[in-house]
Amino acid sequence: SSDLEAREVGGGLAAVKEPGGKWGFVAYQDGALKKAIPAILIQAKDFSEGLAAVEESDEAPLGEETELTWFEDKQAKEQKPTGPPAWGYILPSGKLWIPRGFAEAGNFLDGRAAVRPEGEGFSPVLIDSKGKVRTVGMYRGLVLLGEKRVAWKREAGWGMMDFQEKILEIFPGGESQDGLTAVGPFGNGLAPAKGKGGQWGYLDAQGRWVIVPRLERAGVFRGGLAAAKEPGGRWGFLKPDGSWGIEPKFSRVHGFSDGLAAVLTDGGSETGPEPETEGSWE
Repeated sequence: SSDLEAREVGGGLAAVKEPGGKWGFVAYQDGALKKAIPAILIQAKDFSEGLAAVEESDEAPLGEETELTWFEDKQAKEQKPTGPPAWGYILPSGKLWIPRGFAEAGNFLDGRAAVRPEGEGFSPVLIDSKGKVRTVGMYRGLVLLGEKRVAWKREAGWGMMDFQEKILEIFPGGESQDGLTAVGPFGNGLAPAKGKGGQWGYLDAQGRWVIVPRLERAGVFRGGLAAAKEPGGRWGFLKPDGSWGIEPKFSRVHGFSDGLAAVLTDGGSETGPEPETEGSWE
């Protein structure tokens, strides 16, 4: 059906939007798709590390809420909100594991998820897989990067920290600890990052520039190669040591997936949308 929307399998289940407009999950078993979780959800994200963020409503609750709470931090000591749709997390069985109470909820990575509690003025926090808040600082944005590193945003821009909220200085160059304008997910131990000068390079998990900012665009490393574009030049694929694994000769590229990457050789070099910390990293 043209009204049916499905995503890739994650954690053995795939999120599916049925013609009625609600989301559920299906499993691939014995050569066929079988419904695993009924289509009663307003929205659903993919399973990651055994949990999936879902938005439910009072009309179709997933079950009795447990005693787990999301407000065990210093920002809020009030009762969990009820009524309007909100995000929570479910197990592959469909059981509600972390009760709804979030205006935004991200996927789990390295045992953490970035969420923003419901209500005016709440800052994003990190929670663990039991719903316990694991950050104490106030941030405008939090994005999990892998390698147990987190991109954080404050007034002056983005920075990087570990799970203990230790801010990582960005070296070399003496840039301030919040001297990044964007930073992306880790792959092959390196994360694409944009410095104050407007060019892209790659950081390691200690905040060191392994590939100094010299690129117009930089993608995520997958399988040992990352799509990158020279300033005013064409696209190629970098190796983690900063050398070109595939020389820059393409007008447009997509990152590698399952050992293959789509490329264009004709026409002028396209810059494409600039990756953002909270955006797409294709």
